[in-house]
Amino acid sequence: MITQLFILGAAAALADPMALYDQALAARQQGDAERFLQATGQLAEWAPTNPPLRFLRAEALAMSGRTAPALADLRWLADHGYHYAFWERASFASLPAGAEASALRAATTRNGQPSGRIARLIRADIELNGEGIDAFDGGWIAGSMTTGHLHRIAASGATSVLWRETEASRRMLGVRNDAGRKIVWACSTGPNEREPHSQLLRISLQPSGVQRFRFADARSLCNDIALLPDGSVAVSDSERGAVLQLTPGGQWRTLAAPGTFGYPNGLTYLAAAQRLIVTDLRGLWTIDLKTGHTAAVEAPQGTFVGGIDGLYAVEGGLLAIQNGLRPHRVVRIVLADGAQRVERIDVIASNLPELAEMTTAAVVGGQITVLAASQLVQLVSSGSADD
Repeated sequence: MITQLFILGAAAALADPMALYDQALAARQQGDAERFLQATGQLAEWAPTNPPLRFLRAEALAMSGRTAPALADLRWLADHGYHYAFWERASFASLPAGAEASALRAATTRNGQPSGRIARLIRADIELNGEGIDAFDGGWIAGSMTTGHLHRIAASGATSVLWRETEASRRMLGVRNDAGRKIVWACSTGPNEREPHSQLLRISLQPSGVQRFRFADARSLCNDIALLPDGSVAVSDSERGAVLQLTPGGQWRTLAAPGTFGYPNGLTYLAAAQRLIVTDLRGLWTIDLKTGHTAAVEAPQGTFVGGIDGLYAVEGGLLAIQNGLRPHRVVRIVLADGAQRVERIDVIASNLPELAEMTTAAVVGGQITVLAASQLVQLVSSGSADD
C-alpha cells in the first residue's frame, strides 16, 4: 500500500519528513508561497530524484514567482518520461504563455499516453477492495482492506472467503503464499495508519488456524512480506522505516532499524544475489541477511526506481508495480553487477485505465496478474526499453 507518503523520499537527515510535508501542504492551502517553497526545498534535498516531489517543488517555485526554475523542474520531468499535468493547477498560472510552456505541455501529454497490452480481465464477483495478492491452487488469493478476510479467486472470477478475520476493524495488506509449506502469510492492521497495531498472520490452511505475531511498537505498519529460503519471512514496517524478520522460531529480528528507509514497502528475496531487495521512496536497496548490511542499488541518472508497491524477483532482475508516480507503470527492472545497479527499465504497461487502482501482483513464470481493487488484470509481459 502506498499512501500520500509517495511524494516524499527517504533520508535520515530529516527528523520528521511527514511533519514537513504537512507544513508544505498547509502553506500551499494558505497561499503562503515562501513557506511552501522553503518546505518543498528541504524535501527536495532529502529526496532529489523523486519525481512527485520535484513536481511539488516546481509548484512552489511557480507560486513564489520563480518561473525559470519552475520551468526547469517541469522540463526535467517531461524529458525523463513523467506525466504531471501542471496546466491543471492554478498554482502554475504565473508561468508565461508561449512556445516553451506549450512544448512542455505537449511532451508531458505524450508521456501520459497509455501503453501495454492486456491479455485478460477478471472481475471478482464481490467488492474485494484488495491490496495484496498471490497465486494459489490454479487461481489466486487476495486480502481485503474492508473486512480483513482472505479470499480465494477462481479463474472465472468466482470469489469465496478462504479465511475469515474474527478481530474487529482489521485490514489485510500484503499477502504471500508459501505453497510448499501450505502457509499463507499476511499483514493485518487496524484502521489508524499512524498507530495501526499491526500483526503478521501465519495462516495454516490444512488444518485451518492462525498465529498472530504482534509488533512491539503500535506505530509499526506491516505492509508487505518476502519469503526467505529458510522458511522465515521479512516484512516492511512502513511507518517506522524499518525491515524486520520473523525467524522460523517465531522471534522478531531487526534487519534494518527504524529510520533506515523512507516508507519501505515492496520487498523480495533475490536468490541470484542472495540478498533481500527493498524498495522505499528513494529507490532500491539490498540487505545482507547475515550481516544486516544495507546498500543502495545504483540507477541511471533520471531513472526513478522508488514509489513501488509490489516487488517480485524474476529472471534477470525484478518486476515492480510502480504506482507512486505518474504515469503509474508496471516495469521490469534489469539488474547488473550482482544487483548493485540498475541496467535498464523495461516498461510493460503504463497509464492504462484498467490499472488505475493497482497495488500488487501475482507473478508466475511469464504471467503477470495485477490486482486493481476488485479487478485482476493479466498483462502481456513483453516490454520495451525505457529510461
